[in-house]
Amino acid sequence: MNLTAFQALDSRGVPTICAVLKIKNGTFTATVPSGTTTGKNEAVELRDGGKSFNGKGVSKAVQNVQDIAKKLPKDYSQDAVDNFLISLDATENKSKLGANTTLAISLVIAKANAAENNEPLFSYFSKLSRQTAKIPLPMACIASGDKHSGKCVSIQEFMLLPVKFSTFSACTQAIAEIYYELGKLTAKKTKEALFTDMEGGIVLPFTKAQPTLELITNAIDRAGYSGKVKLALDCAASEFYNEKTKIYNYEGRKLSSDKLSGVYFDLMRDFSIVSIEDPFHEEDFAAFAEFTKKTKPNITVVGDDLLTTNSTRITRAVLQGSCNALLLKPNQIGTVTETLEAAEMARNAGWKVIASHRSGDSEDPFLADLATGLACDAAKIGGPSRGERTAKYNRLLYLEKFHKLKLAKWNG
Repeated sequence: MNLTAFQALDSRGVPTICAVLKIKNGTFTATVPSGTTTGKNEAVELRDGGKSFNGKGVSKAVQNVQDIAKKLPKDYSQDAVDNFLISLDATENKSKLGANTTLAISLVIAKANAAENNEPLFSYFSKLSRQTAKIPLPMACIASGDKHSGKCVSIQEFMLLPVKFSTFSACTQAIAEIYYELGKLTAKKTKEALFTDMEGGIVLPFTKAQPTLELITNAIDRAGYSGKVKLALDCAASEFYNEKTKIYNYEGRKLSSDKLSGVYFDLMRDFSIVSIEDPFHEEDFAAFAEFTKKTKPNITVVGDDLLTTNSTRITRAVLQGSCNALLLKPNQIGTVTETLEAAEMARNAGWKVIASHRSGDSEDPFLADLATGLACDAAKIGGPSRGERTAKYNRLLYLEKFHKLKLAKWNG
């Protein structure tokens, strides 16, 4: 098998791995995304260390791909390749080979197999998952705080969720027009140059969630989409949790999980929030469960750092009732097969499944096909700017236009 790899750059200028597979039907590439804030239970991302690229190089992962290429089974079906990679690594968290190594191979195999079957990538994923393909609702980062922007808002992402539209193109138009209005409103609030965060959201001149949400709501109203576009939060609460004191340092206040829960309910009372991701620390299954119990059925409680696309953690969360939606990130687990298994487990529990980009992403739009093929309820794909984000929007627009796929509906 003519499989190799090279060290590419992600959207942050940080090295990532791009696998290249040449077969008789053509040449295929797959670029692995990477997170800035990562759950401690995510599969290991293999980095070189040392001085080169501040230790972030991936030359070891590149070499791993080239070494593994000589050993891959001749039957390069998805199951055969992924199960081989899992057994070759033989660790719980891909710490031997690196999840970036295994995912690069797994993804490029998926693309090649789709081409061999003479079908688009979304259709290949649809058959693997046994789901009827549909376009996910876009969950668009419109503004952010914490490590994604360099500002001091504790909540990491403020997102738009267009729930009252029948097409993805209409959703995209609404997001873009709200984005324009938010830019105008932000320019009136600050003398600083307008700039965007890692995921294409506008960096707002606030240190608290309340005025941030007020300005976004104002932008929604001015754009004419009040009632049609709802709000979603990614709290990434592990980032402002102190493991020694067991206290959340939220907006300058030291809060217990109960007090923090009250903050979220206040925000939900004042704003049209329909989804909250990672409201508590990544090991606090009990606080998640209590919060989910209180919010049902009106709010979607999404597990990201809590679950890390990991079947063992999903099983625990299902048993405890810790959330009602999975954030699906292939690089958290390391293969296409394990990603599909996680989605199936969540769906069998009656949860929503939300596919997600990473802050360090690329122009590779595979996530759009994955989310469509798996019939995900939504997909986090960032704001309507930055090429690595618009690549996903444009791929979904293409799939809707030329494959006549229907848009997912947000229930709840």
